[in-house]
Amino acid sequence: MRKSLKLILSLSLILLNAAEVFAQCAQCKAAAGSRDAAGNLIIGGGINAGVLYLLSLPFLLILIVGGVFYWRSRKMRFNKEA
Repeated sequence: MRKSLKLILSLSLILLNAAEVFAQCAQCKAAAGSRDAAGNLIIGGGINAGVLYLLSLPFLLILIVGGVFYWRSRKMRFNKEA
């Protein structure tokens, strides 16, 4: 009970003290408000590739760590059987 109370209290303090940030880099701002050949505003068209690029690294790291864990556990299991 005491640990959960501390956790809830600390999370609520963190969330209440979080400041709103409206900043973005110049490249993100340009990609978010880009225009096509006809001059129509394309909102977020260039952001999709950036999001996929940024999400690929964590998934790649999880895949590598999981693969290493799997191969090591498999190797240890075969060594115990032999």
